[in-house]
Amino acid sequence: MAFVGNLKRRLTRRGQVFMRRQVLTVGQAQHLERWRDLEALRVFRSFGLVSPFISVVGVVGFLTLAPAPMRLPGVVFSAALSLNALVALAIERYASPLQLRFALRANALISTVIGAVAFALLLYLALTEPGVPAADFVVAGLIWIWMLWYVGAYAVLFGRYILLLKLVHAIPPLLAFSLARSPETPSIFLALIFMDGFVAAYFSLLNARGEDSALLALRSQKLEMQNESLRLQAIETELSLVRELGNLAKIPESVQFGRCRIAAYHVPFGILGGDWMASRHLADGRYVIAVGDVTGKGVPAAMVVQAVQSLWAAHLHIDHWEPMTWFSAVNRSLRTMGRRHAQTLSVGMVILDGRKLTYISAGHVPLYIVADVRDRNTGRFVGGSGQILGIYADPQIVPVTVELPDLSPYAVLLGTDGILDWQTRKSSKRAFQLLQQVEARGADAIKDHPVDDDKILVTILA
Repeated sequence: MAFVGNLKRRLTRRGQVFMRRQVLTVGQAQHLERWRDLEALRVFRSFGLVSPFISVVGVVGFLTLAPAPMRLPGVVFSAALSLNALVALAIERYASPLQLRFALRANALISTVIGAVAFALLLYLALTEPGVPAADFVVAGLIWIWMLWYVGAYAVLFGRYILLLKLVHAIPPLLAFSLARSPETPSIFLALIFMDGFVAAYFSLLNARGEDSALLALRSQKLEMQNESLRLQAIETELSLVRELGNLAKIPESVQFGRCRIAAYHVPFGILGGDWMASRHLADGRYVIAVGDVTGKGVPAAMVVQAVQSLWAAHLHIDHWEPMTWFSAVNRSLRTMGRRHAQTLSVGMVILDGRKLTYISAGHVPLYIVADVRDRNTGRFVGGSGQILGIYADPQIVPVTVELPDLSPYAVLLGTDGILDWQTRKSSKRAFQLLQQVEARGADAIKDHPVDDDKILVTILA
């Protein structure tokens, strides 16, 4: 017992792992079953591809070199082995996984029977026919050793039932020795037992190590999946924080300012959007609404949005806030951020002051005004005059002042090009239809607008 324990320890240190009973989960058992099937398929393909070539050599060899009594059995054996391999290779292409498992076992059993019977017949002829050269015994022995290795390689598929296959492999040659009344039968029996035991132990250790490696691979895969899940959770947490920061100065969904009812809609295209909006009350009673559209999408656009948001928040404590001062601060920050890759932003800003509206445009954020919502012909787009932020050292921005109707119900739309796109801007009729849809359906009308982009729309209704 001490010797066996010492041998186990030495083999374990060399990387060999003995088969051992262990409690497997359902997932581990299924993974091992798939691994065994793949290993058996690998063995089958290796032997299946080599067998036809060896069979051709065997046929030629038996026809030209073997004694007359051995020619026909040898040729039949070689041809049968090749035919079995070719049929099995053909079945593999069309069989289902369950059928393939059955086909592999049937192929192993048929090949073993063919090899064992052929070996026993050749051995019997070599022992009983006079004048048979010793080389024929070597040929018969090589056939038996080849089949011994073949059976051992299939142990991964048969498991404990491989012993039945070994009996099929070992009994025919022993019968041949017994029928030939050979005096070497006991010695041959011991040799067969020794060789079979050696090959069985070798493949048992090899398969045990392979199964342990398969289980380790499964555990590693699960750990990688867990790490990936944790990484995605961390990214989602960071994205949630980014979204929360983006909502700090977001315009409320509904605001009443004088006789105006202001509503804001934001439908991001992806997890991280490149559109931004904010609002604030000024100390002198004016109300400011800003909408921004960053060039690009994803993380770079989100970084620009956060920079703009930070600058907006930094100016909230200033009572006598000047919009042009804020535009200049944003432009400087974007130029600093874009030293290697340009970071640009279009901003449309509306300042409400009683019956007067001031529109400041830096880029392409459009403004649409309907002087009387009862008449679609009173709608028009107001063209701003301002250069996009982030490119020029001193962008030229010229505010535009619009007098609002005093008595008639009017509407103002301020939005990014995801909702006030070029097609809508070219047609006052389309813009008026959009206004009607938003009044009737709210945010659903924004979501259904057929443009794949971030969408921000601010409506001012009086």
